[in-house]
Amino acid sequence: MEAQIFVRIGEKMKKDEITQKLEKAFRKEKDYLPILETLAIVGVADTHQLQIASEQARDKLRRSLDKLESLGCVHAILEAVPRKTGSGRRPQVWRLGEAGALFLGTRPGKLESTRAITHALAMLDFHLAADQADQKIKTDKVITFEDGSLRPDHLVEAASDEKMIFEIEQDAGPRLLRRLVRSLRNKIAFFESPQSTGILPSIRMLVALPKGTEYERTLGTWHQALDILMDERGGASLPFQLFALPLNSFLDRPDWDEEPASARWTVLTAQSKSPPQKNSLSKYLSQVPKQKAHQDRIILAALLQSLRENDKIEQKARRYPTPDPNFFGGIATIYMASHGEDLSEIEQAAFPWASLFLLKHYLYLHPLLRKSLAGRLSAGSRGMSWNTTIILHRMQTIVDIFLAYHGWRSNGPLLVFAETPPWNKDDVRTFRVSVKIRHSAILIPKGDGLRPRREEIKAVEASLAWVLTALFRYSPDLGFKSPPFW
Repeated sequence: MEAQIFVRIGEKMKKDEITQKLEKAFRKEKDYLPILETLAIVGVADTHQLQIASEQARDKLRRSLDKLESLGCVHAILEAVPRKTGSGRRPQVWRLGEAGALFLGTRPGKLESTRAITHALAMLDFHLAADQADQKIKTDKVITFEDGSLRPDHLVEAASDEKMIFEIEQDAGPRLLRRLVRSLRNKIAFFESPQSTGILPSIRMLVALPKGTEYERTLGTWHQALDILMDERGGASLPFQLFALPLNSFLDRPDWDEEPASARWTVLTAQSKSPPQKNSLSKYLSQVPKQKAHQDRIILAALLQSLRENDKIEQKARRYPTPDPNFFGGIATIYMASHGEDLSEIEQAAFPWASLFLLKHYLYLHPLLRKSLAGRLSAGSRGMSWNTTIILHRMQTIVDIFLAYHGWRSNGPLLVFAETPPWNKDDVRTFRVSVKIRHSAILIPKGDGLRPRREEIKAVEASLAWVLTALFRYSPDLGFKSPPFW
C-alpha cells in the first residue's frame, strides 16, 4: 500500500512539472491540449488529423509539435506509414509520449507494427468524423459479458438511444481467416448474452480500402469466415447482421442513424434457410481428410476454396505465361495453413500437414507441372556421385521449372536460389531454398497502386521459400519419390 502511495505522489509531482513546462512553452492551453487529447484516442495521429482537431494552420501545428516533442509529450514515427484510403504525400505520423500520457492520465502510444498503426489511424478518422457530426461515441472501450469481453472499435449512440457497433477493418486474405472466425465467434457469444441489451444487433464494418479487386477479395474472406460459423452452428442464423462499406465512402457521406441501405452497404449475413451441407464449402469439405477435427477440416476447406479460386485467376492458356502477382497469393494460402501467426504455439510446432495437403492438391491441379517436377526430382538416381555443388545445381533446376511454369525466372526482381544455411545461424542443417523480393512492384496486381509493406514482402518471401523447399524435404508426402540426394 505504501509503495502505491509513493508511486502516486511521484506521478503527481511529475505531472505538475510537465504542466509547468507546457504552460511555459505555450501561451494558451488550446495550443497543445487538443493535440494531446487527439493522440490519446488511439495512441497515434497524423498531421492532417491533428490539424483538423486542433484547428491550427500547418506551420503553427509544426511549431507546436516541435515543442511537444522536445518535452517528451509526443514522438514522430520515422517509418513511413502507407494507407490505402488516401493518395498523394503521406503525412507524418505521431505517437503519444510518456510525458503527454502522464499529463493526461492515460497510457502512451505503444503501437509498433505498420498494420496496427494504419488501423488506428483509420479508427481516428472515424472518431473525428463522429465528433464533427456531434455523435456520441466511445472508441476502443472494452465491454465485459458473462463468457468474455468484446472490444469494438467504436460504439455510437443512435437516435433511438441504442448503441451501434462500427468496426474498422483492413485488407483480409486467407492468412487471416482463423482470426476472423475467432472475432466473429466472440461477437456471437456477446449478442447471445444479456449484456448486449441496448446495442443494435447489426455491426457496420468499414473497410479501409477503395472499391475494387482487393476490397472484393476481402469481403470474400469474410464470407468464408461466416460460412465456417454457419457450419459450426448447424445452419442456425447468427444473432446479428454484418454490413460492409468502404471507409472513405462512409466518411464522404455518413449515414449514422438510418438503417444500412442494401443499395449502398453489402449485407454479408444475408439470411439463408439452407442446411449447412449446402453452403459453398461443402464440395471442398469432402476433399479434406476426415481424421482431423471438424473445425480444422472446415478451416482447411475454406483455404482450399481460396486456393482454387486464386488458381483460376492465375492460370493462363498461353504456352509461355506472363508473371502474375496473384501467384504469390496462392503460395501464401498454402504456407499460412500451417504457419500462420494466429495459430497456437503447439499448432505452429506440429507437422505441417495442412500446408502439405494444400500443396499436394495444388500440384494435382497442374498435372504438367507435377509431371515435370517428378521426372527431375528422381533423375540420376543410379550410379551418380553427389556433392554439394551438384545437389545445389539440381535443386536450382527444379526451382526454375516451378517458377517458369508460372511465368517467373529466378534471377531477376524475384531472386530465388538453393543454398545451405550459414554455420553461424541456428537452423536446420539441410539444403534449402531462399527467396528475396528485390523489387516490390512485382507483388502489385494490375490496378493496385500501393506498394506492399515490408512485413508483407517478408511474408511472401517466407511462403515461397517454404513451398519450394517442401518439394525436396517432404517429397513423399506430396506424392513424389524422395530425391536421391536428400
